[in-house]
Amino acid sequence: MTDQLERLFAEMRTEVIAEVRPPGVGMARRTVRRRRVVTSAAAGVTLVVAATGLVLGGAAGHDEPTADEARPAASAAALAAWADEASRAVGMDRRDGPGNVLTSTSWEPINVGVYVIAGTFSAQVACAGQGAMTVSIGDAQPVEVSCAAPIRPVTVTFTATEPLGPVGLRVVPDGLASGNAAIAYQFMLSDADAARLEDAAKDALEAVAGKDLVFSTSGPLADSWDARHEEMAPGRYQVALSCAGTGKVRLNVDLVMTGDEERTTPAGTWTLGCDPDPRSSSMFFTVPAAGVAAVNVTVTADEVGTGQVAAGVRVDRA
Repeated sequence: MTDQLERLFAEMRTEVIAEVRPPGVGMARRTVRRRRVVTSAAAGVTLVVAATGLVLGGAAGHDEPTADEARPAASAAALAAWADEASRAVGMDRRDGPGNVLTSTSWEPINVGVYVIAGTFSAQVACAGQGAMTVSIGDAQPVEVSCAAPIRPVTVTFTATEPLGPVGLRVVPDGLASGNAAIAYQFMLSDADAARLEDAAKDALEAVAGKDLVFSTSGPLADSWDARHEEMAPGRYQVALSCAGTGKVRLNVDLVMTGDEERTTPAGTWTLGCDPDPRSSSMFFTVPAAGVAAVNVTVTADEVGTGQVAAGVRVDRA
């Protein structure tokens, strides 16, 4: 009997010891399991989103909202409408492309790497939908952005030090915004840094410019700009394009027809990749003997370059 009792108590000690945990261990284990699930889900998206030039990070440190906080996710149509509203609030038209728009489809935070050049930026951030989102960009302090109407964009100033690299953008929705809001952002380089890029773009024109100048123009690109030159004599011309920054710019050369200001004839178009170390290129076009009142050049930045690129154009007689 004594041997049986000793074996019984030994088995009981083993079972009890296996179940005794310090205070908080159960919650910690549940949190670790939850955060691993969140990080795995985000990592699964990384492979898809990185192919479009964005990099997502993990979402550790953000707990799932309680039943009282959580709301059913909005429909795709509602999210699209909110994305349009947020885009317009920061001066973008989402119909031009996917743009810098993030939609909250769950309670998870969104972590994105946005590629920018070195410099000081002002980021316009707007949210549409329900609740609010906490936004962190680069070295700036987190700010809360309300998603409720009327939409009020918030300005975040940050500095990027790498010549060209990702700046972290983290968006954390609250219980109401989770699955029920869209946020849009647009980065604009400071005036001083934009002027620096413009000077670099003008200097780069010299490498491909002709010797008989007709006109030249330059400037930073928040979206696009155009320039017009009247009384173009018939003949062959060289147009040089340069850009400093990132992304790509597209140049369109159009001939404005005599007697009809609204009627134009395309004379040429091409796209140039940009870099903090400016790039330049040139092409040729011809003005016919009659019927042309002016030449119009239009330079447009793509989504990557918008707000952080400057371009220069120079036209010479060939």
